[in-house]
Amino acid sequence: MRLLAITVLSGCCCALSAQASINLVVNGSFELGDYNNTDADPRPNYMIVSTGMTNITGWSVVGDKGVHWQLLPPGTTTDGIYAVDLIGENPPGLFPTLSQSIPTVPGLTYELSFDAFAGDLPNVAHVSIGTLVNQHFTGGWPGTLEPASFDRLTYIFVATGPVSTLEFQVLDSDGYGPVIDNVSIVLVPTPASPALVALGLGIGMRRRRGLAEN
Repeated sequence: MRLLAITVLSGCCCALSAQASINLVVNGSFELGDYNNTDADPRPNYMIVSTGMTNITGWSVVGDKGVHWQLLPPGTTTDGIYAVDLIGENPPGLFPTLSQSIPTVPGLTYELSFDAFAGDLPNVAHVSIGTLVNQHFTGGWPGTLEPASFDRLTYIFVATGPVSTLEFQVLDSDGYGPVIDNVSIVLVPTPASPALVALGLGIGMRRRRGLAEN
């Protein structure tokens, strides 16, 4: 039984470690979807994705200005050839929100990371998920077109439900950004949970009690 307890604990820990390496965000680098740039914007590498459009696989957009799904030259973004400018058409208007629902376990800790362009035209947005609420960040438009101009931003949050909604929302923009890419959410590895420890101790105590009675 003691061997069984160790095996159970070891298996659960291995499962958590495996989950920690899995990106829970679908299409975090915006490489998947239907890029059919037929909007009014004449530029072939900027597609406006507006409210209700599902062109970017896994992501939803709300706001009358939409977002710009960017098709950029190889070596421009941090992962692949696509990125998202969180502001589509120029203000004024309802600033857009880019969101995705993520399956999570309430009470567990996760790490959110994404790349934000740190150019000469800083604009303000915030990101929210779980206990991370309205976290401000700045970014611009990738005028220099090189991955080195992106900053990797990382935040820790605790899930408050079985589904956590990741939201990026523009707060102030001159029409250029922030631009984001390479979004990921992973489970933060933690020591064996109290429930697992209690399970192991309980099995061990029952085993010792059985030996004593014999």
